[in-house]
Amino acid sequence: MRYRNNRAGENKESGTNEITIKIVNGEKGKRYFIEVSTNGKQKGDSAGFPKVKYVITNEEQEAKAKMNLNMTYNISVSESKVKNMEEFMAKKGKGAELTGPVLKKVEFIPKKKTNALIINLEKE
Repeated sequence: MRYRNNRAGENKESGTNEITIKIVNGEKGKRYFIEVSTNGKQKGDSAGFPKVKYVITNEEQEAKAKMNLNMTYNISVSESKVKNMEEFMAKKGKGAELTGPVLKKVEFIPKKKTNALIINLEKE
């Protein structure tokens, strides 16, 4: 089996991109906890394994996450009760409730030229 060694940020069909996730129509001053997950994908002799990663938005309600191109991601957005991942990890082990209920779920497939995902929290 051959393995491809694509560096992060390369714009190849089987590479990765850093995606800016932008929350719009959220509550002013709030930070949001974002779960980014994928079931993985196999194409020919290469595979992208299932992954789950977490990010928290900054004061501009943006967060960055590296994602594999042409792979389906499930993204869930919740209110965050902490300001950053360091605080999240420090309090997680203490049993504190750190996120609110899921506000929005979206499915997303990054493409070669994709560099941003806008998630609108306005009720539909």
